[in-house]
Amino acid sequence: MLFCVGAPIWRRPRSSTPRWPLRATACVSSLVKAIVDKHNALKKTAEGMPFADFTIENGNADSTAASLSDYVGKGKYVLVDFWASWCGPCRREIPVIREVWEKYRGDKFEVLGVAVWDKREDTLKAAADLGIEWAQILDAQGVPTDLYGI
Repeated sequence: MLFCVGAPIWRRPRSSTPRWPLRATACVSSLVKAIVDKHNALKKTAEGMPFADFTIENGNADSTAASLSDYVGKGKYVLVDFWASWCGPCRREIPVIREVWEKYRGDKFEVLGVAVWDKREDTLKAAADLGIEWAQILDAQGVPTDLYGI
């Protein structure tokens, strides 16, 4: 038996009378929609596809708007790191990203951090604590994760 938000989803009996509870049917529809949306996001942002742009109104450190296109699509390779201050694996990866950034940054390569699902002040504190010097888009929350199916 499957459960979705506390509503059991029963198998339809072999008889012609459907026994699907309304709540369960709505739940299945929501689940199917979520799967389709994720599939579409992954398809639109797959390797070889042009990047999908997004804008965060207070995304810069000075609280001005920041867009992915401010950094990407300018003729450079850009490593985009989606991270959060509370994410242990994200924090452990910062020294590796720093090493790559220090070795390759310049005319052809840059790193961009995008803080997702995090509080602005926590992101800024973590960036200072971890010595992050590359560009950051702050307060992105779920915008890029929804767009990119992350």
